Amino acid sequence: GDRWSDDLELDARNACDDTDSCTGFMRYTGDNDQHCFDWCGRPQFCMPVSDQDKRPFAPNAAWTSYVKSEYLEGLGISHADL
Repeated sequence: GDRWSDDLELDARNACDDTDSCTGFMRYTGDNDQHCFDWCGRPQFCMPVSDQDKRPFAPNAAWTSYVKSEYLEGLGISHADL
């Protein structure tokens, strides 16, 4: 599999920013070699959460998430928290 790079991050960020339905993206940062082979170089794009979702995001130490700023408040995060 591919490895994460600055160029890949920029491409993922631009693709998400250019897509209204994208709320953010995440990337695998865990230490499982097979999972890394499958996911390290593949950004996973997030779509809007519905009102029915009780907990749209759950902490997972193996993934690093990037959320568009306009969705932070809905997660209980302010810009001051960053």
